[in-house]
Amino acid sequence: MQFIHRLLKPVSLIAAIGALLLLTNQAEAFMFSKNVYCSPVHGVIQLHGKPLPGLQITRTLISGGFKGRRYQDTTTTDSNGKFELPEVSNRTFFRPDLLSPYPRVDQEFLLTYEGKDYGIWEFTKENFELGGEVNEPEKVINMMCDLKNAESAGEARIVRCSTNERKNNE
Repeated sequence: MQFIHRLLKPVSLIAAIGALLLLTNQAEAFMFSKNVYCSPVHGVIQLHGKPLPGLQITRTLISGGFKGRRYQDTTTTDSNGKFELPEVSNRTFFRPDLLSPYPRVDQEFLLTYEGKDYGIWEFTKENFELGGEVNEPEKVINMMCDLKNAESAGEARIVRCSTNERKNNE
């Protein structure tokens, strides 16, 4: 009897994993898939067409795949107002939001200039694909932001940057 009991434990585990595979509608949900929370970013920050060097850009990502559901990093614009942020990804056995029907990563990029906060990117990513935010094959978020285009939004300002952003319904 103990032999059968020991034999059934691994079989039960295999059956449970098989059931999870059948319940998920995406093959990438299983077996160490790569989850891209944010594709690489290349950007330029200007004011009236002139580069703004030395500005700190803060990227905040919110997803179930992070400890505490939040990831944050920063970068600084160079002498030409350019900045880059690397891809944020990991490999997991199960998709981080396996119990949810759709992946979701809330992305927000902010900067502070002369004591005022500016929102330069806000996007809800509904996939874990590299380049899932953009329409171009290079799979990089490209943005050109001129702070002269800022609109007031309470304490902060929102800048309408030109980007290669994919609309969520595309």
